[in-house]
Amino acid sequence: NVQLPVVGLPQFSSLSDVFMNIYGILSSYIVRTRPHLYRLYSKNSKSHPTRRLQELLISMKKSEEKKSETAALKNISLKHVNYKKKRGAFPPPSHIELLVLGNGTRGNPRSLLVITPHTRYLFNCGESTQRICYEYKNLKVSRIEHAFITYKSWENLGGLLGMCLSLADMKVPNFTFHGPPDVEKIITESRGFAPIAHMDIVKKELRHGPFTDPGLHVQYVPIYCEDSQINTCSEQKQKEQTISTKADHEIEIKADSLQGKEQSSSNSVKCEDEVVTVSRGKDHQSDVTEVVDVTTDSDVGGKDDQSLKDMRDVTVAYICTPHQKQRSVDVDKCMQLNFPMGPHIRDLKDGKTVTLPDGRVIHPDDILSPDSPSVPFIVLECPKEDFLDAFLKNEDLKKYQIGGDVAAAVVVHMSPSRIVQHPKYQQFMNSFPKSTQHLLLDGSGTEVSGIGVYKLQSLLNMMDERIFPLLPHQCDISTASSTKLNSTDNVTVGDCGHRYHIRPHTGFDRDCCPVIENEVYKQEVRDQPGFDALFNKTLSLLGAHPRDTTINREYPEIVFLGTGSAVPNKARNVSAILVHMSKEQTILLDSGEGTAGQIYRHYANKANSVLRRLSCLYVSHMHADHHLGLITLVKARKEAFKEKNKDVTPLLIVGPWNLRRWFNSVHYNIEHLKWDVKVLPLQEMVEGSDAYNQDTRMQLQQLLNLEKFETTEVVHCRNAFGSSFTHKDGWKLCYSGDTMPCESLVDIGKECDILIHEATMEDDLVKEAKFKRHSTTSQAIDIGRKMKAKFTILTHFSQRYAKIPLFSEKFSEHVGIAFDNMKVTPNDLTVLPHFKSALTGIFAEHVEEMEEKKAKRQVKRERDAAIFEIQREAKILKTQKDIAVTKIATDNKSVDIKANANKNVTEHFKK
Repeated sequence: NVQLPVVGLPQFSSLSDVFMNIYGILSSYIVRTRPHLYRLYSKNSKSHPTRRLQELLISMKKSEEKKSETAALKNISLKHVNYKKKRGAFPPPSHIELLVLGNGTRGNPRSLLVITPHTRYLFNCGESTQRICYEYKNLKVSRIEHAFITYKSWENLGGLLGMCLSLADMKVPNFTFHGPPDVEKIITESRGFAPIAHMDIVKKELRHGPFTDPGLHVQYVPIYCEDSQINTCSEQKQKEQTISTKADHEIEIKADSLQGKEQSSSNSVKCEDEVVTVSRGKDHQSDVTEVVDVTTDSDVGGKDDQSLKDMRDVTVAYICTPHQKQRSVDVDKCMQLNFPMGPHIRDLKDGKTVTLPDGRVIHPDDILSPDSPSVPFIVLECPKEDFLDAFLKNEDLKKYQIGGDVAAAVVVHMSPSRIVQHPKYQQFMNSFPKSTQHLLLDGSGTEVSGIGVYKLQSLLNMMDERIFPLLPHQCDISTASSTKLNSTDNVTVGDCGHRYHIRPHTGFDRDCCPVIENEVYKQEVRDQPGFDALFNKTLSLLGAHPRDTTINREYPEIVFLGTGSAVPNKARNVSAILVHMSKEQTILLDSGEGTAGQIYRHYANKANSVLRRLSCLYVSHMHADHHLGLITLVKARKEAFKEKNKDVTPLLIVGPWNLRRWFNSVHYNIEHLKWDVKVLPLQEMVEGSDAYNQDTRMQLQQLLNLEKFETTEVVHCRNAFGSSFTHKDGWKLCYSGDTMPCESLVDIGKECDILIHEATMEDDLVKEAKFKRHSTTSQAIDIGRKMKAKFTILTHFSQRYAKIPLFSEKFSEHVGIAFDNMKVTPNDLTVLPHFKSALTGIFAEHVEEMEEKKAKRQVKRERDAAIFEIQREAKILKTQKDIAVTKIATDNKSVDIKANANKNVTEHFKK
């Protein structure tokens, strides 16, 4: 709006034109030198140009202090984080509810989420906890900042590393552990494969007293096992370490001789009141980061009595008391007293008295509603019989039992079913007053944790009932329940989705509990416009191209348990492929988090039989989405053998060298499972390498009845492998793992019957795929053509393709895409390519969304290319201008040349 005349610059009519010209020049400069700032700034540029210029200059000043785009983007905080920065703390919560994420049934964790308007508190985080969270709308996982662990076991910790990685990606600045000693080892021992960037992780020790924040006051109640010794398993641990030291040392020497001294990344955890070094992973692409040791007083000599006590087996109960919420205004009281609404309300809520202009003195009780008492709730776990007497004697818990000071609203029991049914535990439960509710997460509820996987399977089942069979829980709902205890007046068997409302205190509701409705899901799709035409087209194609009856081979039978990458979602779990090589033998290719749960969902009551047949687990590389399900799988397999009173046959695990190191750390710190497995390093099976060992490869071939096993390092991260399996029955299977297009993989997979290749990105994201060292769909298909594979199945899709990926033009009759719970045999392969039309119809909305995003990316590329071209031309013109200026002294027309050059440069800047 500044229209002042400008003297000395005839090309500008007003000061506003000057601002506009400077703004254009600065914008071009920003686009060229700080593209990240331009992208952030351009999203909110609706104000007047002069105001935009001021904002731009301020942003430029701030950006000078940043060293990288990542550092600049880190300042974009979540809303609740910004709120705390501005106002210091949240008000006491007006709404509190408990949500059961997992009830401990087969394949489900024992996890509870406490929800307040501003914060989430997670109690235990077993495998698949993160995936279940995505089943609930508006859950806001990014607000989880505290994890309370009741007992140090993989059932309670298995999903914590994946959860931390996701929270770090969401820019959550802080995360705090609460629980027994060493539960943070799940993070600190994740060397090399799971660096957690931009998030401070803190461990609050039990001896530091209760935890308090604006929402809850949480009292720690450590309960020690009375029969455990001070030095828990010292002698056995020393013996195990002595036995395993030689083998581990040999492997580490080989690794060092081949690749140099390996530096493992370590995510360090800051322990409160202790001086430690906090390390953050560089980024998710880095494979080598600094090693940082976390040393606490329990690791050094001269331990005090408290430190010795901490070494005993301990479980922790949590007594949670909500803070008193702010009193609300009683409108009726205001009307009776003729009290004016206004700023006086805040003073009354703060407990102050108010004097009105007419001289009346108003007290808070005159206007506000009465105080509502804060009723506590308790979360506890008795992991084994040795703790029962300690639970009965605990003085802190007796305060909430009959004759105590106060009654708890609800006690959440995460104890196993066998413990809950024990007479002493029943005595413990009966010691609470009748008004206290008991919520049992003991594994005796229903096994259905969400409808996402069942809904997808129902839709796919419409195309082919053999390749996409309905899951057992969909066919017979009785298979989804393993209830051993019935709910009574104050005892409720918890199911996933069960809620208990603390504030306002309305008790239980089951509105969020999942219910499987196959026909409803199918009808939703049939009602979509254009679906019938696409589906009929698929049926006609399947009629014209039936299954190949000339291939009368039942094996290999391939069951895809996880076909997504990085993190799980409702439709696709992370990597896991079950290959039945024969009637007696099965191999698992990778084992991402939640793989055991996928086996239970797919096979239900037959799952233990499948686990007993599992003779080998192949791990392609040490990224978290490919091996974090290993521990639960080993434990489930061990239980399957115990069910038949059979001795456990050690599971052969084939993987990189550092897999053994990680398994050892879990064995010594969390779960004693080392003797249930045998690890063979893939490095010793690469022909031509310095570490090649013919005996190691022959051992694997003999166990799996293979004619030949070949493996090679692929282009992804350090120690990433692709392999081919040639069976004595005459078939050949090649598995890529994670990789960019790799020629050495082509060599070992020549003329294979089936190639299973990752296709993380669509063709439109070639640069991103290259940066993350993954393949696009067309690149994966090209690899199949180069190796002359008879059929290529694409898997490991980015989670941006929650339902289906965008189909490439290179899709042919020899290419298919994988889904979770898809089962194929060699004579099913000819059918897979003809599902394309039906899939496009079933997931029409998703495909449209993906196409729209693709179009937007294309527009952005064209715009960026145009800007780059203008910048290039402007640079050339400026060079011409500089040359012209140098001729001033010798050329009579130098002034005209200079004016023309300036004019051309100005016109291009305006563009």
